[in-house]
Amino acid sequence: MTDWTNPSERESAMAAKWADAEDRVKALTAERDALRAALAAPQPEPVPLDRSCAAEQAIDDYVADYVMEGDDGSHTPTESERFLIKDAIMGLLVDPAFMAAQEKP
Repeated sequence: MTDWTNPSERESAMAAKWADAEDRVKALTAERDALRAALAAPQPEPVPLDRSCAAEQAIDDYVADYVMEGDDGSHTPTESERFLIKDAIMGLLVDPAFMAAQEKP
């Protein structure tokens, strides 16, 4: 425990706290710079889906048979819910952030 009434101990404790604060500032600055660099990097162009492609047919087939199963039972989506599920899947497949995440190991 630091004796704050002792000038030598107080000075030493303050120097240690200052060094910790400087290290934290350096770490945060490095993190900020890395985030800025990532944001400035060119983003991949989304690949437009051909609405008549096999992928859309596979999505249609999946959504048509989809039933949510859970601990409390199951739920078969209504036609409007199926539309929303398909729209979410199609949107995800052309989302730049999702596409970029797929390219990373």
